[in-house]
Amino acid sequence: MPKNWRQGIRGKNCPKKEEPVKKRKDLSGRGKAAALLLLFFALTLSSCANREAEELRLSGIELVEKGKYEEAVKKLDEALDKSHGRVSRLQFDILTYRAESEYMLGDLDAASHTLEILEKVDKKREVYQKLKERVNAKLLLRQASRSLDEGKLEEARNFLDQARAAGLSADRDLVFDEAVYLERSARWEEAYRAFTDYTNRWNGDKDAERELAFLKTRVEALSQNTLLTDQPLQRQ
Repeated sequence: MPKNWRQGIRGKNCPKKEEPVKKRKDLSGRGKAAALLLLFFALTLSSCANREAEELRLSGIELVEKGKYEEAVKKLDEALDKSHGRVSRLQFDILTYRAESEYMLGDLDAASHTLEILEKVDKKREVYQKLKERVNAKLLLRQASRSLDEGKLEEARNFLDQARAAGLSADRDLVFDEAVYLERSARWEEAYRAFTDYTNRWNGDKDAERELAFLKTRVEALSQNTLLTDQPLQRQ
């Protein structure tokens, strides 16, 4: 047996000397700092966006109060864009004012659509319900106007009554259509008084002034010839 057999066995069985493990630098502190820095920038950007959205919202509300509804809709849409699609109370408020502006512009379909969105994401709150009732009343009035144009007086009367019951008694369009209904029904003196009242309340309406001028001649003719009282309306 060779002399170095013990050394051979020792060499095979004895573990090799382990190399010292290099210590890694502790990066946990630096990583946390970087994460906090990113969070800070994210919050700062979010805060700036919210602040800008709020400023645009206030500008939109100011335009609504001034009656500049078309400009208000554009400004409120800008506010929504700056809110970056986050569903929040700020967005609900912006959409509510936008629906109000669309209603005042007579864009009833757009107002209805905006209110549908609000009801889906924020339930049926009272403020949405009240505005929706006003929109629906205006839609009834639109149907009344269509019926008047088509000469369907009974149908028009029904829609006008529904619109009035819905709370539009002092609405400008309702007052106008009520006067038109009286005129189309050959109730000349009542129609003349109705259009006189309308033009006194809302000056500069060319359509109303034209109707009033026509009715004036009709009423004057009535005072001279009572046979005209029940004559149907004949317009050129």
